[in-house]
Amino acid sequence: MNVVAVTKVFGSNEDNKVIALNGVSVKIEAGEFTALVGPSGSGKSTLLNVVSGLDHPTSGEVLLQNELISDKTGDEMSDFRRDNIGFIFQAYNLIPVLTVAENIEYVMLLQGKDRHHRRELVAQILKEVDLVGYEDRFPQQLSGGQQQRVAVARAIVSQPKIVLADEPTANLDSENGKSLVELMYRLNRNHNMTFLFSTHDSMIMEAANRIITMKDGVIIDDKIR
Repeated sequence: MNVVAVTKVFGSNEDNKVIALNGVSVKIEAGEFTALVGPSGSGKSTLLNVVSGLDHPTSGEVLLQNELISDKTGDEMSDFRRDNIGFIFQAYNLIPVLTVAENIEYVMLLQGKDRHHRRELVAQILKEVDLVGYEDRFPQQLSGGQQQRVAVARAIVSQPKIVLADEPTANLDSENGKSLVELMYRLNRNHNMTFLFSTHDSMIMEAANRIITMKDGVIIDDKIR
């Protein structure tokens, strides 16, 4: 993923204008486990939204898989995001009327993958996230940590090019948070899957092989470990 001189401005006049990103350029290589850190309002979540195509930059370019995603239309971006980008949200964002298995296979259903292939992949990922036996439960029947594991499984089951995680451990206690970080780190190592986090969690920072620090909409530090 390559972000080139991206600026994002909210508000249409000088009285309410907020420059959330100010000329940000950064390249995320395949297989990285990277943490975006910085105070609230530094631009971390806005950057995730822009690189995912949920927001369009005011200026600049975002490229993924050598495709310029910052210029795609709504429908084009929805299709591209479905096939190339996984999401893990702070609030899990599971579909309450679907079972664990149905939540995990939902994106693959949208991708048009056949039922047998979907079920094979769901069975495989349930083992990896330690949720075998929970496939027929509904989200409200799970703990917070289990719900977030379902969210991780859904994000990575179709092996997207990059997984974007916005404060994924924020609603978890320390034990479940540690377990989730270890899970994502293992998935990163076993599948060379790229993870980009927006986080305040020291456990994610300790696991990350790269830490990008933001403040006031700009990158002020970028360390590879």
